[in-house]
Amino acid sequence: MTPLRVGINGLGRVGLSMAGLAVLRARDPDHPCIARSHRSVQLVAIRDERSIDELADRLRHRWPAPMWHGDVRTRAGQLCIDDHPVAVLSVSSGEPAPWVDAGVEVVVGGGWPGATPGPPPLERGRYTVVLGGEARADATIVPGANDSDLAYENAVVVSAAGPCEHAFAPVLAALHRAFGVRWASVAHTLALDPAQPTHERLDGHELLDTRSGPANIVPRPTDALGATLAVLPDLAGRIEVTKAHVPVMAGSMFSITCTLADAVDIDRVLTMFGDAATNGPLRGIIRVAPRPMVSGDVVGDPSSCVIDPQLCRRLGPFLRVGGWFDENTGYAARLLDLAAVLGANRREPA
Repeated sequence: MTPLRVGINGLGRVGLSMAGLAVLRARDPDHPCIARSHRSVQLVAIRDERSIDELADRLRHRWPAPMWHGDVRTRAGQLCIDDHPVAVLSVSSGEPAPWVDAGVEVVVGGGWPGATPGPPPLERGRYTVVLGGEARADATIVPGANDSDLAYENAVVVSAAGPCEHAFAPVLAALHRAFGVRWASVAHTLALDPAQPTHERLDGHELLDTRSGPANIVPRPTDALGATLAVLPDLAGRIEVTKAHVPVMAGSMFSITCTLADAVDIDRVLTMFGDAATNGPLRGIIRVAPRPMVSGDVVGDPSSCVIDPQLCRRLGPFLRVGGWFDENTGYAARLLDLAAVLGANRREPA
């Protein structure tokens, strides 16, 4: 099967990670960043308003840490990554990009103007869209949580939910399948958001939006509950989700506190996760850390999450499962996985 021709919509932090991971996937079909390898991936186009030289510079100096070391050049109005040409579609926000002319089969990324309720106009059936973030779509898919239940060939616009849901939804799904989740409270703690102000501000629609990110732990509202229930509807009315940002540059964590239908000890829970991550449905999606971790240890990890046994406890009826995730790299890896699966099942237009 020929490689899937992928376009990236916007070269932000996740887009940069996707570009690097696409190169790694092309170099090594067995690379650990690949959890769903239904079809190889080839990056052929990027939509971004910035100049080609600026995009090349961003690719050469990826933040927060390079995952690959490749040769990035500009040639005849195109980017060349590892001597492979990548078209740059300099289309402003709100305007449809010429993906079909660039030979793109699946477009991946966020940044769609008005992502809720949907992406900009597209030639339905000519290419598939994977939306980063919650949006109106034919399906919402989180690998490891609900991807085995869906008919991919019927999906043209797919929502991938957000990076946080990719960290904890597969964990919740595995707990629910194995032991039955009765109630769950999910707290996720994220690194600094680029939108957070460096200094205290006097203006802003919401009080918390005015508070300094580097100087505070800042609780923030989240729409992760809605996206989680879109992929785990059986848990409706039984879970809550909270979020806060802390002053670190990269590396995030989550903690699930829940009660289960089955009485199980923590060793049995960790064994279940280890088996699922090694030879089961969560292979490549999660992993179990062999030693204690801190936030910096997860930066650049392509897993959706890394379960940390030191953060897992059982106390009376309560179970706590904690872990770490890189909300850029892990999320980018799953977006490309979704693209590969959708591309393998894609129906060509008549």
